[in-house]
Amino acid sequence: GTRDLARVIESLPGSGETQIVALNFRNVEVGTGSYLRELALGLRDYCYRMRPDLYPVFANLAPVVEEELQAVLRSIRDFLLVCTVDHARVESPKVIGVIEEKEKATIDALKRFPNSDASSLLTRCKNSDQITVNGWNNRLAGLAQKRIVRETKSGRIKKYRLILEGLSYGN
Repeated sequence: GTRDLARVIESLPGSGETQIVALNFRNVEVGTGSYLRELALGLRDYCYRMRPDLYPVFANLAPVVEEELQAVLRSIRDFLLVCTVDHARVESPKVIGVIEEKEKATIDALKRFPNSDASSLLTRCKNSDQITVNGWNNRLAGLAQKRIVRETKSGRIKKYRLILEGLSYGN
């Protein structure tokens, strides 16, 4: 996994505009937990730290590979974005792994109100959990770190939007 991660990093497109990078698992029939952890989580974390213009998604996972990745994610209480890609078109994006209710609520808020900042979500999403603007900021920043949402600055304000429309939740 570590060796393939290095190869994937070398093959990433040049810096510049925001891009979704689909790592295609179409011909992968088996993947061990350690391999998937090193490659998938390693790529996501690398992009967050070193290439904030890139948003990795993991495409065309065979059921057995997705099941193994789910097991890894459950063991570390984490989640990733997966999808299918057909003819360069991203379809059926979903979050797999362990996603907390507050993270789901934040994603659902961004589905309803794309390109929002924490203050606008505070105003638009009246709720019973008494979330503050700082709470919205923390939730949004956490999803940006997981590469589920894109963060853009408009002056001093950070706005967020889902990187893929039609996002659902996997098992």
